This record gives sequence, structure tokens and C-alpha cells, in this order.
Amino acid sequence: MRLFTSQAFQPSIGGLVRWRLFDFGKIDAEVANAKGEHAEALARYRQSVLRGCEDVENALVTVAQTEERRKELADEVVALTRARDLSERAYKSGAITLTDVLDANRELLVARDSLSSTQSDSTRAVVSLYRSIGGGWDGASVQAAN
Repeated sequence: MRLFTSQAFQPSIGGLVRWRLFDFGKIDAEVANAKGEHAEALARYRQSVLRGCEDVENALVTVAQTEERRKELADEVVALTRARDLSERAYKSGAITLTDVLDANRELLVARDSLSSTQSDSTRAVVSLYRSIGGGWDGASVQAAN
């Protein structure tokens, strides 16, 4: 029953201490490697955070610009509608020709088309913003992907 005596543990401890104790170069290299891997992982994380912030910023700018453009086009449609109505009255009274009324209608249709296109662009920009800030994820889809 010499299993739990100091003589039974001495050879294994002595061999282990001697093996790692005098292996300074290898230990230093392992520590340097671990520090390098940690620094690389940190740099990758920082880069992904910066890309995410860039995506959010770009989406915010796009939303603001398209909303501003949409407001301008809505004002233009209101003004062109008023101009078309006035041109129709002027045509009925005989003050202008039919081509002037048709030009007013054409300009109004072009403005309405631009407004419709800008509204869809604005909606797409909001969806892009929602995605860039991490929206649209639920726990079920994340668990199903894993």
C-alpha cells in the first residue's frame, strides 16, 4: 500500500516539472501564438462591427434622402394638379390651346410616376435599415439554421 505515499508521487511530479520547466522557448512561443490569435480575433471582430455600423449609417442616409425626395415630389404633384386644373379651366374659357392642357397632364403623370417610384425606394430603404440593425430574426429561424 505505498500508493498514497510521497515516494509514489515523486517520480511523476519530477518528470512533469523537469519537462515543462526547462522548455522556455516552447512556452514563450505558445504564449505569443495565443496572444497573436487573440489579437487577430479582436481585429476580425472590430472589422465586422465597423462594417455593421457602415451598413446602418448608409441605410439611415438612404432613408433620409428618399424621404426628403418623396416629400418634394408630393409637393410637386400637388402643385402640378393645381396647374392642370387651372389649365383645364383656361382651355374651357378659350384662353389656351388643348396642347397646353395635355402638356400639364403629361407633367402631372410624370411627377406621379416619380413619386410612386420614390415611395417604393423609400420602402426598400426602410427594409434595408431594418435588416442592417439586425431586425427580422426570430428565435425559431436561428435555431432551425443551427
